[in-house]
Amino acid sequence: MFFKKEKFKFTSKAVDEDTFYVISFWGKEGLSLLYQFEIHLISENENIKHEDIIKNRARFSIIREDGSKVNFNGVISSFEQLHQVDKYTFYKATLVPKLWYLTLTYHNQIFLNKTPIQLIEAILKDAGLFRNDYELKLQKKYPEYEFVCQYNETHFNFLNRWLEREGIYYYFDQSGDVEKIIFTDTKISHTAHPNGSTFYYSPPSGLDHEKRNEIIQSLICKYNNIPQRILLKDYNYMKPSLEISGSALVDKEGIGEVYYYGENFLTPEEGNRLAKIRAEQIRCTKKEFIGNSTIPYLAPGYLFTLDNHYREDFNQQYLTVEINHEGAQGGYLISGLSSTLSTQEKKVFYQNNFKAIPADIQFRAEKKTPAPKIVGTINAKIDAEGTGEYAELDDHGRYKVILPFDLSGKKDGKASTWIRMATPYAGSNHGMHFPLHKGTEVLITFVEGNPDRPVIAAAVPNPDTPSQVVNTDQTMSKITTAGGNKIHIEDKAGKQNIILHTPTQNTFIRLGAKKDEEEGHEDKNSKQKESSEHSGYGLKVYTEGPFEIKAGTKNEMIGGNVSEYILGKKSDIIIGMESKLVGGLHTLSVIGQASTTHIGGHNTYKSW
Repeated sequence: MFFKKEKFKFTSKAVDEDTFYVISFWGKEGLSLLYQFEIHLISENENIKHEDIIKNRARFSIIREDGSKVNFNGVISSFEQLHQVDKYTFYKATLVPKLWYLTLTYHNQIFLNKTPIQLIEAILKDAGLFRNDYELKLQKKYPEYEFVCQYNETHFNFLNRWLEREGIYYYFDQSGDVEKIIFTDTKISHTAHPNGSTFYYSPPSGLDHEKRNEIIQSLICKYNNIPQRILLKDYNYMKPSLEISGSALVDKEGIGEVYYYGENFLTPEEGNRLAKIRAEQIRCTKKEFIGNSTIPYLAPGYLFTLDNHYREDFNQQYLTVEINHEGAQGGYLISGLSSTLSTQEKKVFYQNNFKAIPADIQFRAEKKTPAPKIVGTINAKIDAEGTGEYAELDDHGRYKVILPFDLSGKKDGKASTWIRMATPYAGSNHGMHFPLHKGTEVLITFVEGNPDRPVIAAAVPNPDTPSQVVNTDQTMSKITTAGGNKIHIEDKAGKQNIILHTPTQNTFIRLGAKKDEEEGHEDKNSKQKESSEHSGYGLKVYTEGPFEIKAGTKNEMIGGNVSEYILGKKSDIIIGMESKLVGGLHTLSVIGQASTTHIGGHNTYKSW
């Protein structure tokens, strides 16, 4: 294959350096964007192994007039074998940064007490990127977040939305053998490109000739209307009476206000910090410069100074934000092959179009990455330290859980933060609570669907922790605690009752109809037949332990018979006056000893 002179070069570590020849390409770069170059190639080798190409690193180079190269390093996301003409096989390779690997991993995981920087490092490490693959040029301090959830999203999506939230953005340094990601949060970290810092403005004219290369051919200034202010509000249940809000001025000449609710911040200070970031995200779009050039090393994240523009105030320093490359060298190929190329591919050219902003404006990447929403509820299990039956609570009555998608394997209360639980009744110094046990299944809901804001909605039964009611209990309302305490309410017509029971001394109170299971709560030797048609109805108090009633005043009126059977000793001590009115038969049988001591008066009235 014969070339006059190569302007573009593609190499892969999987094959020899001269295996491929570039026909044409296009590429796109940008701040907080994964660059992508689609490169059309030919080769005399028709048996190139696709899997070898995509498993090895590659490089695309633009060769300048002086022979120096502008390199774009990366990995191959896809490799295609197209068609064959004569002895030449056509291929297409797509070059992307190694950071692109993050788009291939979907994950669900929990992060506890991490800063945004720790989140970045954890995600990059999990994707196989280490400290030599990136650099942190950060000026600000970042808060620690108690609970962060990655839910059904790629590592790249998770990384991007947190960077956008915190005002961190990135670009790539291609000066070494591999690309390096530069993470930054400040405009002072940007520098001029090593290949040049001042670019000459020269619009096309009839006097153009081939030596006029690496110039800016056009520059358009675009102004956009933007809002005047931004307002953020949220709610912190730990400080319910405090108004949680933040605001920032976007542009004093702007129009309108942008108001967001539920950005998940807990203090006014945090709200103001986030509002400032949102304001800068909007402000950097007010004044944009769009141009065309033939400068191949014009790159996002680097500064350049414009010279020779007819408008003097345009001759200033800029930050390149985005650039689209395009080029072809099909005309260098042998004439017999050129008949198979498109008109554009037959040309030998390089050009780009770009977007830039004034260098004194702080760039922030647009907050556009969608955040996952959890609609409805998900299942979880109550977690706790040790093997205790009852799960621990914190000072606010909150629990810890294990979420079903968590693969960390953390146990003993280390898999989540404290999560509050919804209850049917709550208020100042009043409310309801039933303690949950380790392993109890609960349903988790999320405030506004945000995975970072969980709430325990309810506990639910399952075969391991079955329901307290079954198909024969349609009319029953039950509360049964793990300690065996019970409040059971029967609503079945004719058998309505309420039973309060505690296993301590086998004690219960029954109001209403008698239930069969009462047989197990009383001494069968003490049972007496009830001859009334209302047998088993009314009030029953039973205990196998001491029985004591204390009251300020006692009045008894008995309209029927009273029978007392005392198999032991009975002592009454009356300090004051006791009055009894018996309107029927009063029988007292004592097998043992009975004594009564009166200090004061004692009157008994009998009617016979």
